[in-house]
Amino acid sequence: MFLFPIFVLPIVMGSYAFGKNWFLGVAGLLGLLVWLVEIFLTKRKVKGNKVLTFMFLLGLWSLISWLRLPVGGRMRSLMSPMGLGTVVVMLVWVFLWLQVSDRKEFSRQFKFLSWSGVVVAVTALAVFMLPENKMPLPWPRENPLITFDSGWSVTGSLQSEVILFLFLTFEWVRRLMRKLRLSERGGEVVGYMVEAVAVVFFGLMMLLGGYRIYKTGWVAMDMTSAWIVAVESLKRSPIFGVGMGNFLRAFNLYRPASYNLTPYWSTGFLVSRMGFLQIWTELGLGGLVLVFLLIRGWLRRKVDLRGSKKIEFWRAGLFLAIFLCLPMNLLTVFLLAWLMSTRVFEVGEGVGLFDGLELRKQDGSNMNVSIGLKTGLAVIVIGLVSFGSYWWGKILLGEIYLRRSFVAMAKNDGGATYDWQFKAMRMNPKSVEYRRFYSQTNLSLAQALLNEEGASDEKKQQASALVQQAVDEAKAAVVLDRGDAVGWVNLAGIYRALAGMVDGAADWSLQAYQQAVALNPMNSALRLDLGSLLFAAGRYEEADRVFEQVIVDKQNFANGWYNWAHNAKKMNRLADAVARLSQAVALVPVDSGDYEKASDELAEWKEELDAAVAEAKVVEEARQAETLRAPEPLPVAGKEEQVDVSTEEMEPPEMELVPAEEEMPTEEEGME
Repeated sequence: MFLFPIFVLPIVMGSYAFGKNWFLGVAGLLGLLVWLVEIFLTKRKVKGNKVLTFMFLLGLWSLISWLRLPVGGRMRSLMSPMGLGTVVVMLVWVFLWLQVSDRKEFSRQFKFLSWSGVVVAVTALAVFMLPENKMPLPWPRENPLITFDSGWSVTGSLQSEVILFLFLTFEWVRRLMRKLRLSERGGEVVGYMVEAVAVVFFGLMMLLGGYRIYKTGWVAMDMTSAWIVAVESLKRSPIFGVGMGNFLRAFNLYRPASYNLTPYWSTGFLVSRMGFLQIWTELGLGGLVLVFLLIRGWLRRKVDLRGSKKIEFWRAGLFLAIFLCLPMNLLTVFLLAWLMSTRVFEVGEGVGLFDGLELRKQDGSNMNVSIGLKTGLAVIVIGLVSFGSYWWGKILLGEIYLRRSFVAMAKNDGGATYDWQFKAMRMNPKSVEYRRFYSQTNLSLAQALLNEEGASDEKKQQASALVQQAVDEAKAAVVLDRGDAVGWVNLAGIYRALAGMVDGAADWSLQAYQQAVALNPMNSALRLDLGSLLFAAGRYEEADRVFEQVIVDKQNFANGWYNWAHNAKKMNRLADAVARLSQAVALVPVDSGDYEKASDELAEWKEELDAAVAEAKVVEEARQAETLRAPEPLPVAGKEEQVDVSTEEMEPPEMELVPAEEEMPTEEEGME
């Protein structure tokens, strides 16, 4: 309770999200071992409640949806902070909390959480007081483990920080109100100064966190896109969803074109705008049913809505609403599971695992069956802990090696980067991300060898081997998860880099780009790369259609207009080129180098267009000036050129010509 909110694992890439998730897993496995020892040494009974049942059903349904994922998607789900690994870890923790559940134990746990909140508050105040001109501030300077900026929080995000302070404030308010009521009834109260100070302190820190979110901006997926992604995933996979921890795939497939008009159009989101919509997307109707059962169980709680019980009830409702209505994060899930399992639903009295297990032998003596059952339970628990520790340790080592590779990359040490990424991949060969990074490193090293002046045959052979390895690893990443658009983009980029060096590489790149676009159809930047490849291959008609679709999907995409303009110029459609380039210039910031470059090109193209228009005008005027035309004889065709057709019905129809009546003068007119 003290370490989780402030735990950071700076030796891995995901210091906060992955670090906290990994810490919960390790602590949960240790907790199972402690519980096993206690079961052997005492007669403690196993407790449970509806929350444990809910978590078991959630874990079972998540496992079913997880089994439907490809190999690479399964590993990503296990490593993701909101994937199957987190569900299993939280199931373990709900079980452990229930085994020690009582009022005094909750109070002790809350005190540890409060001291953790104090640490979070001190770090938040320290970051808030730092001058903005010194941010971002890496620490340490060499090989930084943590980088402080205006949105930094030791909890992993400002949203998590505010939720933690809200939870602490709510509980301290409850304690303060309880003491005030006892004081009004004449009860002996030692004092409530601690509670009052805690309420003010954590309440102010919650407001400070909200102000920091307002100042730095809240990065979240827009509601329209989140809703459309959830609805489309329901159409395609209504029962099981896209799989736990697999929201990014659904986001890439189903996000609408309107998302390209948001500030984060080039960003992919791992979580939805609302926890409810994320469960809907990832677990389908099965997940919705489980959420409905949880809400129904909370509403049907038979509580006396007075005093502290009233606060307990509504606090659970508040955090359930936060979980369902805000983007999901690990701290919210942790606090909600702890609150629901220990304070909202009643804990059963428990069942003794080894009660009533005495059997008698044929000679009448007792047979101690409990020893065998205890041994069996120990084997199961130790086996689960050992299996979990083995895989959790391998995943940790893979992340450590990956971070070391990026540190070496920052130092421009290609050899060390290659070695560390190879170790990471060997430690976790089912990780799609590791293979993608490794393929890029192989390609970079090969290009470095080939770019050396006077490269020897040996280095050329090494470069050839690295190129082959880059392609193999990129293809392996795609095989692990064929539905991952990022893997196809990586493969397309490697093929494109080999165009000119390897026969057929350009065509292979085009095929990979087309597959990536099919898996991420509303990604304008990706479609722009596809159009650029067609442009480079001289396939201007196809490129024009692709660039046009880029603009249709994102009308304010300056680079899309710019590429579309250059394609029009290649097709000798100068008027279209000038119009499109004018649109690109209007979208580029005036104080940027791109604006100056595009403006110069636009001025040059306008001169060419004016010259072409003037030349066309001269030609047209010359044509119209030729008014004298001599009569020309009829063409005479030879027998070979004549066409043998019947002329009987080719004559024009006969028409009766009626002459116009001449006006005859009247008698009066004649006389005049």
